[in-house]
Amino acid sequence: MNIRYYDESRFQSEYLSVLQQRNQRAYEALHAARENLHASVNSVRQTYLNIQSLSDKSFTGSEKVTVQEFFTAVHLYQQSIATTRDRIDSLALPASMLKYDPIELTSIIDFEPLQNHYRDQLKKLESACDHLISACPKTHKHLKTAACSPI
Repeated sequence: MNIRYYDESRFQSEYLSVLQQRNQRAYEALHAARENLHASVNSVRQTYLNIQSLSDKSFTGSEKVTVQEFFTAVHLYQQSIATTRDRIDSLALPASMLKYDPIELTSIIDFEPLQNHYRDQLKKLESACDHLISACPKTHKHLKTAACSPI
């Protein structure tokens, strides 16, 4: 089964419903994997938005943001990225390492499109956040303390 994961409603109505009718176990595996990855990417997105918010507050001067506070947010972001990457890569593990029946799933589901979709999502978030993080050393004077160094 080759699937493009971009259109949520189409994915739900066409692919998941058909898969559910044909093979409940494969449906559960695909749905669980998709939900897990979606939650992980949302977690990364939230940490990115937190960094963006801290950056905006410090640039506008509406609130003082300490370097420690900023880099704590960056550290949480990096942990979130690593966790999400691990979850994406775990789909590439041999099926025997997954909690589902290996023979049944490998013949029905190709997880590669799902992995590629979430890797692309992660790459976009990383690119946006890297821009914010790399701007910090150049503009550290807006932060409360002047010691703006990587973690």
